[in-house]
Amino acid sequence: MNVNKNVSKIFHEEFLENGACGSFSTKIADLAYNMVIAIDEYYTKNQGKRIKQKIFETFTDSQDGLYVYDLELKQRKCKFENEPDMLAVRYSGGIPQAIVFIEVKSTWKACEDGTSGLTKHLDGMDHYIKESPFLDNRKQEAHDIISAYKVLKLHNPPKIVPDPDSLKRFEMMIILTNTAIDYYHEHEEIIQQYIREKKYNCKIMEWTDAKNGIYQ
Repeated sequence: MNVNKNVSKIFHEEFLENGACGSFSTKIADLAYNMVIAIDEYYTKNQGKRIKQKIFETFTDSQDGLYVYDLELKQRKCKFENEPDMLAVRYSGGIPQAIVFIEVKSTWKACEDGTSGLTKHLDGMDHYIKESPFLDNRKQEAHDIISAYKVLKLHNPPKIVPDPDSLKRFEMMIILTNTAIDYYHEHEEIIQQYIREKKYNCKIMEWTDAKNGIYQ
């Protein structure tokens, strides 16, 4: 759902044209406008969660690809706090290679906003990988969660469960969907230059459906 920025003005004009006047009509117009915005934000937020769930269900490649095993890492009250949308293990030849922190962006605004934009998350994930004292915890979690999947026969479990001691690398990935892809296409050169200058180990992926992923 797209909300026109002039919705409030349109509401005001409609009330006036129909004979309504005074502060009461203004309040009603503002209320209606705020309700539309709230509904739009709710829809967008939950749409993003549905997309993340679909990606979680799709990326279960434990041969030569990504096996996503966890969603929404939360680590409060810590200066190394990082909240990637997903955690995955990258497999090659069926062997676990690295833990991948994944951020999913689904809208143009989410890419450019100063509080949650692409560069902010890149900086945050890189800082976490380089400075966090909790990386061994992430390795153990990958082992424990994937082991549980295998025992319970859930989430297309891998044949080989990662050994925490064998996971030597941490990588970053940005997965783009919907209008976030448009934003990336328009700003690709700037974003890639930022990644090169910072020497980030990060891949950008465009995701449109369960069968189509384009790596950059």
